[in-house]
Amino acid sequence: MVVSSPNDSPNDSNKANTNDTTSPYHFEQSLRSCLRKKKPRNSEELIDRMAELVAMNFPLFALKLQTLNMELFSQENFRALLVKGAAHMQNGDYVHAKQVLMQAHKLASDETAVHVNMATILYHEQALSAARAWVERGLQINLVNANLWAIAAKLFPSTQLWQLLAPRQAWMGASVYQQLYGEHTKVLAVYRHAYEAGERSDLFMVAYTGTLGELELYDELCRVAWQMTGEANLSSQLCTHFAQAFAAIDNEAQAKRWQTMARMRSKQ
Repeated sequence: MVVSSPNDSPNDSNKANTNDTTSPYHFEQSLRSCLRKKKPRNSEELIDRMAELVAMNFPLFALKLQTLNMELFSQENFRALLVKGAAHMQNGDYVHAKQVLMQAHKLASDETAVHVNMATILYHEQALSAARAWVERGLQINLVNANLWAIAAKLFPSTQLWQLLAPRQAWMGASVYQQLYGEHTKVLAVYRHAYEAGERSDLFMVAYTGTLGELELYDELCRVAWQMTGEANLSSQLCTHFAQAFAAIDNEAQAKRWQTMARMRSKQ
């Protein structure tokens, strides 16, 4: 998306729509007004607003807001630098993005958000070896960072991606691998290891039980359902997987029970 600078003048076509409150021109004018008139009360509020603008894909507005409130922006605040780096990155200014992200990395070297962003920038710059190094260092810190595995999938061919995740028994990596290449039987071994090790996050459980369903391993899936009975906060999708498994083995009572639970969860 191309984002106008806060200092840019609207073109003639935008001027024709100045009375339309839904037009892009009106929205950008409102943002400009907020930047100038509604000053953040403190550093955290400044960072929050910058982060919101980046999330909305308005990096230039985020950088302008920072420029207008330099006294509130700390070069020793990791989150502030991360957001500013993300704004430069989103704007395609990789030189400044890398400079700011390296400042952030010096403050908190164990924060994998920097690893993700640096790997992404280097991937776009085709510095693939350096990008892979950032991914591998990030995975040493956090094996369940979905963004790290997403960029890893772009950087490593399928064989190398599997070699990256398999020795680590990294279920998140297996999930990304499965989405790209299938091979349900291959990734199931990783899921089983994670389940036996105590992993019970909803994202994992949906991937694990979905794979059991794909492979028609309904007995194992039903055993998992019995083990999860009584657990709080089971998602609607997970309950649906359990219902489908019991239906497949003609256990209508349990299938209805889990279907009812799935409907209840979907309304929460």
